[in-house]
Amino acid sequence: MLVGEAPADMAKRVGLGKPFEEGFNGYRVFLSKSVWSTGKGFELNCGIATLDHKG
Repeated sequence: MLVGEAPADMAKRVGLGKPFEEGFNGYRVFLSKSVWSTGKGFELNCGIATLDHKG
């Protein structure tokens, strides 16, 4: 179970839309960006995973 306060800059970093990955309280927090094949948009995926989870 993930508990505690997120780092103060986490919401700002997600809002910038730039991919990142970092450890936090034994978890891996990440933001990835995928540009659509049409070039007319993109999607952001934000996730929290265990440190040993690959994907």
